[in-house]
Amino acid sequence: MSINAPIETPYGNWESGWKDTWDEAHDLISANYSAGASPNATQTYSGGLFLIKRGVFTVDLSDVPPGTNIERAKLYLEYASGKNETASAIQAVIVDGTGVPLNDGGYDDMMLKTTWYGSLAIPAYANYLGQVRNIPFNAVGRAALEAAIGGTLQLGLRMSEDISDTQPDPGQQYFNWNTSYDMYVRINWLPGYVWVEGTKIAYIDNNGNKRTKEGTTTGTTGKIAGHHSVEGDYLHYIDSSGAERRILGSTTGLTGKQPSQISINTKSPMLGMHLCYIDSSGNERSFEGTAS
Repeated sequence: MSINAPIETPYGNWESGWKDTWDEAHDLISANYSAGASPNATQTYSGGLFLIKRGVFTVDLSDVPPGTNIERAKLYLEYASGKNETASAIQAVIVDGTGVPLNDGGYDDMMLKTTWYGSLAIPAYANYLGQVRNIPFNAVGRAALEAAIGGTLQLGLRMSEDISDTQPDPGQQYFNWNTSYDMYVRINWLPGYVWVEGTKIAYIDNNGNKRTKEGTTTGTTGKIAGHHSVEGDYLHYIDSSGAERRILGSTTGLTGKQPSQISINTKSPMLGMHLCYIDSSGNERSFEGTAS
């Protein structure tokens, strides 16, 4: 299963202005912040002067199901541009941006954000304008996305030598994208994930598809939404309004199992499309949700 988490405002970038030394450009306490500007990472040494830009952007994770275990994530950019006038490959890097104030003083705070969440190599002498680019998140970045599910996550964009505080070779080096085009974080999660969505229980089958099924109400209300459990022969869950619902699955023929386990059945004829649970007697039961 996958979902596109959009890049939303606020986003923008900081610019050091042209400085006489790398240290001066890198270590500024304050630099001009352009709110709403396309995120831009730059480390340029040209004509004996240095210029650094640091970007910031926000990912909206409010539509990602709570508790999702993210398998893969990548920043998709429909209109990205990059340039590297040097003989060495460089990296455009996604870093943590939480807590960085979106004002001129944020330039210094972003300098302290050095943990890589993902990166894109820009080869030697590369020069492209308005091309599709994807930046994959690493395990640390995926964990940060998971921690922010249900809300938003502020991220930074920096060049690799800016992060390591290493003076770059002479030449333009930058990466940015146009916010007028599609931009989002594509999130994939593993089969077998189960959650409650509205009045239905939802799960991801072995093909990565979301399936849902609505149970019948038991008459009990005022419960904490999202909880699910096995009681007797039924799978019970609490819907989004706090009402208890239950589903009776059909027996599969397997017995002597540990009660309350929930899984995706991969055996024919279920072919990974059925949600299975073990009832209180140790019998396996299953039902097929509707693909959505």
